[in-house]
Amino acid sequence: MKKTNLVILPVFAALLLAGCTTRKPSKKKTSNAQVTSTTKTPGGTSTTQPGGTSTTKPGGTSVAPSQTTVIPPVSQPDVPTGALLIDYEALKSNFDEKYVYPKADYSFTVGGVSFNATAGVGHKTSNTSGGNYYYEQKALQFRKANHESGGGVITVAQETTYSKVTVNWLATYATEASQYHPVVKVGSSAAAITTNVPCNEGTEVSGTSTGGVENVNNADRDVYRYVTTYTISGNSYFAIMSQNNAMYITSIIVE
Repeated sequence: MKKTNLVILPVFAALLLAGCTTRKPSKKKTSNAQVTSTTKTPGGTSTTQPGGTSTTKPGGTSVAPSQTTVIPPVSQPDVPTGALLIDYEALKSNFDEKYVYPKADYSFTVGGVSFNATAGVGHKTSNTSGGNYYYEQKALQFRKANHESGGGVITVAQETTYSKVTVNWLATYATEASQYHPVVKVGSSAAAITTNVPCNEGTEVSGTSTGGVENVNNADRDVYRYVTTYTISGNSYFAIMSQNNAMYITSIIVE
């Protein structure tokens, strides 16, 4: 005999003893109570209680909420009216996303003023692992001055009457001595931009922690933001360049 018959016969007998009384279907009642739902999971049961509380019986699988990586926003410097802003957006048409540096020197125009840049002025590409703050901030990368292919240099290509250059840059040290600062030079002609202008902040400058990290030599390092200013009054031509180390500049403001 099949198991189903063993279950039905005792139930049928119980109905006969009770007089086979049949109740009329009751009317449905409206209830504000929430329904408890049960869902089977591999190895256990997950139950959702009224109000949205979820419990998992022993043996169930618990899935942790996914983590979302928050990328720091790209910083936007204050640019005075009439000032020139040189940053990634101004130069990006000369870049290839795959490569840090362009294949040749190039020219660009900002605010109606013409500039020349060496192939040593590129952009920070993404690291394959670890912190990527420089890339996230769209930093320009200036190749070091003593590199065999030449350093990174931006030179104004026409006579100007500007008085101040502000450089916003990044480094992985809390303080930077003058030999690691961006270099600004001035001159009376395009062929004679030779006079070095020290920054107004002094020979050793302290940075401000950004909260970001950059992978350097397979290790994540805290990143600091620096602002150095240079007075160029009385000079018709100027240039911004790196020293004997790579520079990571988020923006140059000329006013």
